[in-house]
Amino acid sequence: MSFDGIRSQEPAIRLLRQSLRSRRLASAYILSGPEGVGKGLVALAFARAILCPGSAERTEACGSCGACIRSAAGTHPGLLVLERAAGRTEILLAQVHELTASLSLRPAEGDRTAVIVRDAERLNEEGFNALLKSVEEPPPGATFVFTTLNREAVPETIRSRSQHIRFRPLPRESVREILLAAGVEEARANAASELAEGSMGRATRILGMGLAERLGDLEKVLASERDAVAAAAALGGLLTPGGGRHDREGLRERAEEILRTVLGLARRRFLVAPDGRGELDDAGFCFRAIARGLDNLRLNLPVDVVFVSVLGEVLPRWQKRPSM
Repeated sequence: MSFDGIRSQEPAIRLLRQSLRSRRLASAYILSGPEGVGKGLVALAFARAILCPGSAERTEACGSCGACIRSAAGTHPGLLVLERAAGRTEILLAQVHELTASLSLRPAEGDRTAVIVRDAERLNEEGFNALLKSVEEPPPGATFVFTTLNREAVPETIRSRSQHIRFRPLPRESVREILLAAGVEEARANAASELAEGSMGRATRILGMGLAERLGDLEKVLASERDAVAAAAALGGLLTPGGGRHDREGLRERAEEILRTVLGLARRRFLVAPDGRGELDDAGFCFRAIARGLDNLRLNLPVDVVFVSVLGEVLPRWQKRPSM
């Protein structure tokens, strides 16, 4: 993995290349931004470059030396990754303790260690506290790279010791091109890139759920005269994935995707009016209701309860708005 294969994040990559060129690496970096925009790929490319002996001249891993071959295979002893285990919603404290124990040992190869903490918002307060000493007083040659949706999810004690690098949503055309290159049919790629709001993660879920093809069904549910309970049951029928995880976390992600898609449709319905003005009061009310629903899903409230609550607020305003 090199930086050259990562699209539309040139400002972030430029800052990391500068660190590699100067060989004045910070003890920690925080890569923050929306899901599915390349943070994880950049973190891995940066970590491999840190471990490559000749990266200062090239500002990335050479890909051919022994260190690069081992880091690409995931067997380099200096490349440590902390992430939640499959089926877990959080990074476990035991995983943090295992990582810090590894850091207490001298590097088995070279003089550098790169630690990637993926989805740092998955660490709870106890986990961050267990990691803090290693970030405050890192072993010689150790560099931490945190990826997160929200920089504020990382405690100030760690943020203050880190260089922050922001990632932006991908341009719609970049998402479309990536999907087309992956063999997605053009009409589906166009629809998914329109809905994804710059996130490849969202584009993948939209395609897996078939939402790009089922927008008409979703709009019919919202525009119908049915009550919130019946409408929520109809939305629940869209949760069946064409692919993806079937566990509780996968269900929550798909439910979030449906509500985000409803939010996109609400923006179109209320803010792009024929007279150019839109119904701002109804729009704001609906947006806030959907935002509360997304928060409640993240608090693990039952999906059907969340859907009924959101639709109970959204449907009366949706249905009084003339169709466009």
